[in-house]
Amino acid sequence: MDAIVRNITSLTSISEDDLSHIIEQTWHDLDGKVFLAQIRETAYKVAAGFHSAAVTAYISLFVRRQTRELLREKTKIEGS
Repeated sequence: MDAIVRNITSLTSISEDDLSHIIEQTWHDLDGKVFLAQIRETAYKVAAGFHSAAVTAYISLFVRRQTRELLREKTKIEGS
């Protein structure tokens, strides 16, 4: 897992602390209804998608938002 985080942080401007914070915030945003492991996996995938971003100032914000929305949509589908 550490190798994955190091790879993501080296490809983007997101630090390990920022990524951990995004995961924790998303868990709270989703009222603990999604496992942390699932949030972590989704956040890593989303963050990796920003590896070639020209502007990096808001990547953390975008990763949090996209992770939250993907997981909200997934929980809606699974709850149906």
